[in-house]
Amino acid sequence: MIEREIKKYLHASANIRNVVGNRIYAGRAGMNVAGAMLIVRNITSQRFYSLANEVGTKESTLQIDCYDDSATKAYDLSELVRNRLSGYAGAAGDATLYEAQIISERASTESPENKSDRWVFLYSTDYAIFHDSTVPTFT
Repeated sequence: MIEREIKKYLHASANIRNVVGNRIYAGRAGMNVAGAMLIVRNITSQRFYSLANEVGTKESTLQIDCYDDSATKAYDLSELVRNRLSGYAGAAGDATLYEAQIISERASTESPENKSDRWVFLYSTDYAIFHDSTVPTFT
């Protein structure tokens, strides 16, 4: 799963780790997680084919959500991710990335819940990630 490999790649950055620690999640975070965090979600994937077979390249659209306690901090965290990932080609965890590009960005705010006064700020970026993929062996 490419989101697990991107999670490893982002966690390897000291700049990102200094902000989020180990709070980088693939898919979703737990209910009681607080503080700055990243959530990496695979939105969609597309496989490619030659005339003979599936090829070993896949395009995945990943949504990377950057959460923090202010809009500025959430945006700054997204910039750390962008500086690490946008335009990157090379090893990421156990995957090989051929290209990573931003396709959309948006900011959002979640109002306090359950009598809390804690607002949650989010900056979300969608990346088109071209990466390696296994090919069926028909065995």
